[in-house]
Amino acid sequence: MKILVTCHGFLTPSMTFVYNQIKAFQEQGHEVEVVACVILNENLFVFDNVRAFKEKKDIHYIISAFKRKLGIEYTFFSNSFSKKFEKFVSEFRPDIIHCHFGTHFFRLGNYFKKNPIPTVITFHGYDASQALTDETYCNGLRKAFKNPLVYGTAVSQAIKNNLLEKGLPSKKIMVDYLGVDVDFFKRKSPRTFNIDEPGIFLQVSNFVEKKGHEYTLKAFRKHLDNSNTDDILIFGGSGPLYDEMVSLTKTLNLENNIQFKGLVNRFQVKELMDSAHFFVHHSITAANGDTEGLPTALMEAMAMELPCISTYHSGIPEIIENNVNGILVKERDVESMARAFSEIKSLAAQPRNVVLEKFNLKNNTQNIVTIFEKLIPQNGTK
Repeated sequence: MKILVTCHGFLTPSMTFVYNQIKAFQEQGHEVEVVACVILNENLFVFDNVRAFKEKKDIHYIISAFKRKLGIEYTFFSNSFSKKFEKFVSEFRPDIIHCHFGTHFFRLGNYFKKNPIPTVITFHGYDASQALTDETYCNGLRKAFKNPLVYGTAVSQAIKNNLLEKGLPSKKIMVDYLGVDVDFFKRKSPRTFNIDEPGIFLQVSNFVEKKGHEYTLKAFRKHLDNSNTDDILIFGGSGPLYDEMVSLTKTLNLENNIQFKGLVNRFQVKELMDSAHFFVHHSITAANGDTEGLPTALMEAMAMELPCISTYHSGIPEIIENNVNGILVKERDVESMARAFSEIKSLAAQPRNVVLEKFNLKNNTQNIVTIFEKLIPQNGTK
């Protein structure tokens, strides 16, 4: 199968899920090409078949911005990108176009006129949460899904539910959990933890509001105050709130118990998970309405047999069952999370099992390939 994958930027550090799926497509024998507006982090995401068509702010882009501002039409139309995209579609002649993020779909232009190719939009998080507060965007999606060639996948049932609430057709949107490489994210040796020893807690994520670092730090301070432990909390990642969280660590007098590792690649993530006892991820709904879909880091941690502390947020309860393979607390509930740091130490959990069953990248890649194959006949004979 010939698959054309498109996204705005290829790729930000948090978008390992896109890269992993593309590599999985290739491993299953499919021909994959990528078109983006800009290439980012080439050292982290090595991929030969990617093209960047710069989205110049031409007259069409300016008109589109004006239409969005006035609520006339939701589009990012720029001739510099859409015409090159259309030309590449004509040359590559993919069997399917896979667009990551609903917002990016509106950059692609009307390639359907010359190339009526089935297109699947995958919704990940903000494009099915924060973006849905824009009625112009919602109208654009409803109109797009009237096209018989446009379908969607959502990375969790919660994300799909958000889309259905805005009037998108349920029969055209399928849940696809993406998943993680369970052969890569596998412990070198069995996880062991003695309840009398200091616990090593880990969070790997971008430092942005919806990752809830502020509440994790405040809960960890309260946990240390309430218990006679010398536990350690390690953060991997970078982002706009990094310096603020380092400052908060000092304010809370946590310098001896907190470690900041900075930006980490997948090999470093695995090493950190191999040496950790537990994983934390206090996801919240940001002030602007942005939410998670289902954090890939949670899947990776659970594949590495780490019991997780997280929140009742978006799709997270679809992977973590409270007091079974992890502990869930309400968003911003510092008191409950502080208790969870202690309670999880005695939780008998086997979190890897649910990943093997529902969040296995190899299996889930085949699932979406099956979805693609069912849509291809709509393209007529090729």
